[in-house]
Amino acid sequence: MLLPPRPLRLNRLFVVEHITGGPALLLVGLAAACLGGWVTFGDASQLAEESRIWENGVPASQVSATCRVRTQRLVIHEHKVSVRYTDANGAEHRGYVDFSTLGAKYDGSKEAVVRYLREAPDRFALSWAVDAGTARILLIVLLALGMFLATAAFGALGMRMLRRFATARRLAARSDEIAVRVVKVEPQLSRGRHKRSTFHYEGRAASGRELSGKESFPLDRPPLFADASGRTIVALVDPDDPSRLLLVHGDFLPFEPTPDEQAAIRAAIALRRTG
Repeated sequence: MLLPPRPLRLNRLFVVEHITGGPALLLVGLAAACLGGWVTFGDASQLAEESRIWENGVPASQVSATCRVRTQRLVIHEHKVSVRYTDANGAEHRGYVDFSTLGAKYDGSKEAVVRYLREAPDRFALSWAVDAGTARILLIVLLALGMFLATAAFGALGMRMLRRFATARRLAARSDEIAVRVVKVEPQLSRGRHKRSTFHYEGRAASGRELSGKESFPLDRPPLFADASGRTIVALVDPDDPSRLLLVHGDFLPFEPTPDEQAAIRAAIALRRTG
């Protein structure tokens, strides 16, 4: 056995990072869900209100509209329209319409038409916005999907950090130390540069259960190899639940042996090299 007897001391930075980072990511996911719900609900409510006014309203006269379009990411178009119209009583009204679309955008080829509510002449609907209903719905769906995926991603990362902390704390208190065999190492490229490697491993728990899996490590923080050739990795396994397995990093994370213990571990690995 290379690591000190149980219980092992958890690395303080690891503890702080995981007990604060995990809940923080969950809160970010919740915030993304709330923001997405607020934005999509607001856009959907505006579209529904404009459709209702268009269906029940009366036509305005002397309509004048000026539209400014800003395009983002090539396919999302934000429209800001300044509108002026006259109601049946000859009163002039001014207003603004903001709406965004996916794909289609205002091209200036159609005349602007306004309908307003007879009982509330300041509430109106613009033909350009109503005609773009399908493209607006597509954008609402896209935004909702994006926020859902963001919520799921942040939530998954947060839960992963909390589960990793719970596993490390459990194994620090009680675990079996084994050496798993490296069966394959896959480089992971980021913008064409090799920054991480995924280690595929196989091993056997003290109970005889076959274990296998994979884990990614940064190049500057490789796993703690049980031999200097890099063919086996030090792992801890829960004796009651072998599915709880943790590969130890070369800097001993998530644990924090004393300097003397670290020196003893590295000396033992060096002896295995020559033995």
